[in-house]
Amino acid sequence: MFPRIKPSFLFFIVAALLLGAYVANPTEEDFKYHVFTGAKQEMKVSQGDVLSDLVLNFIIDKGSKYFVHRKDYKLFSLYYVDFPGQKGEIRYLGAFGKFMKLK
Repeated sequence: MFPRIKPSFLFFIVAALLLGAYVANPTEEDFKYHVFTGAKQEMKVSQGDVLSDLVLNFIIDKGSKYFVHRKDYKLFSLYYVDFPGQKGEIRYLGAFGKFMKLK
C-alpha cells in the first residue's frame, strides 16, 4: 500500500531535522526579543514610541538576568520566568527559532 522507504533516506531525513533543530535553537537574546515584542503588543505601544521602547528594553534586559533561567538542550531550550510575588513560574519551549508557552 505504501512505498517502502530506504533506511539511508530515512537516516538523511532524521539527520537533517536534528541539524536544523541544533542550528535554529533560539538564544537568550532571541527570547528577550520575543518577550519585548509580546510586551509591546500587550501594552499597545505605538510603532514610533521611542521612550517606551527604551524603558521596556531596559526593564527586560536587566530583569532577565534575575527572573529568566534557560536550560539549553542543544536541540531546544526551556526558559523559566519566575517573578517575585507571582504564584508559580512561566515556562517556554524554544525550538526551531520559535517560542511556545507551556502550561
